[in-house]
Amino acid sequence: MSEKISVVGVGKYRKTAENAAVKLEGTPFHFAAMLDVTGPEAYRFTPDRLRLVLHALNPVPRCFIAGEGIDEKDNIAAIEVWKEFVEERKPEHPLMLNFRIVEGKTLEEVLATPKDQLIEEWAGPKMMDHFFPGAGKQYVTGSQAVL
Repeated sequence: MSEKISVVGVGKYRKTAENAAVKLEGTPFHFAAMLDVTGPEAYRFTPDRLRLVLHALNPVPRCFIAGEGIDEKDNIAAIEVWKEFVEERKPEHPLMLNFRIVEGKTLEEVLATPKDQLIEEWAGPKMMDHFFPGAGKQYVTGSQAVL
């Protein structure tokens, strides 16, 4: 799997996104950009900034992650921008992961779950299944394979 899938995310804290990016090392996925709602003004999420980032990146992002820590209004706005981007740019086989809605967990449970665990148990396998169907259940984090 030499193909790299560009991921863009919006979250509450930049540090959380940076930690998630580390969990994607050694996988076919990489964080191409991340915006947050608490960091320096220049990197804070606004719908216009997200729109600019999505359209500026090359290769075109194919995966978008909306973090669970952002408020509902920002979550809805970020998802709407992603949907507009997908409609306009038509990236190949796009995927949107909304961490506010994780199968089998309430939002309170998601908020209490360590982000590393969410990436390993939910997002990573979901991304692999979506972009590499039939590749099996193997999801690689760092230098270790999780089966």
